[in-house]
Amino acid sequence: MGFEMKVSLPRDVRYVATARLIAEQSAREAGCNGTPAEDFAGRVEDAARTCLSVSPSDPHVTMAVERQPNALVVTIDHHVMRLAL
Repeated sequence: MGFEMKVSLPRDVRYVATARLIAEQSAREAGCNGTPAEDFAGRVEDAARTCLSVSPSDPHVTMAVERQPNALVVTIDHHVMRLAL
């Protein structure tokens, strides 16, 4: 069963941990646990840190999480991270 979620995060590095938490919990919900879920969350955290530390005219960043048939896909700005399931 799939799911999709979009979250608007303020462009503030204090929300990097929020992005990581969302990614890790989504991976667990999709059936991925342990090191693979943590590694995926780390990749999302790195992308979030890059996106949230920049301060362009748009004060928010959209984070999208989508459970596809064989993957979990997280998009933050133009960064797309894919976890094969």
